[in-house]
Amino acid sequence: MPDLLNSLSLAYEADGKYTQAKKYLKMTCETYKETQGIYDSDTLQCLNNLAALYLSMGKYDLANKQFHFCMEYSSKTMGNNDPLTLKIMNNLANLYKLQNRYQEAEALLLDCIERSKNLLQKCTLHKSNKFIKKECLVPLVILNNLASIYQLKEQYFFI
Repeated sequence: MPDLLNSLSLAYEADGKYTQAKKYLKMTCETYKETQGIYDSDTLQCLNNLAALYLSMGKYDLANKQFHFCMEYSSKTMGNNDPLTLKIMNNLANLYKLQNRYQEAEALLLDCIERSKNLLQKCTLHKSNKFIKKECLVPLVILNNLASIYQLKEQYFFI
């Protein structure tokens, strides 16, 4: 049931129908909370998605509050270096970027990169692997977002 509700919310969000998307996403999160508890990764991912929806809607205060809530619970449950915790931190940094809070965004992303070093070591692509695990993309997304912060600050680094 939660998967169906989540799919509905994603479809509505993609169509720009944020009110309907929020309705179904909230129902999804409530279902996860009731069946799996607040500390479950599916519940926290759903709540992170809700915060991201608030961000898309321009409701920055709600998004900020939700991202901080998710980050706190994910850190407690999954750990500070878990891909879900890092995704939440990355999303919070995106919020800061949209609010022109570049210093805070940069600091948060640098922290994410430091925390993701172990994850990157585990994700080294070997010749036998033809694909990359989904959680291995998290550090790459974080690096990309940090690069966008530097671009906005007009700080360029040449290799």
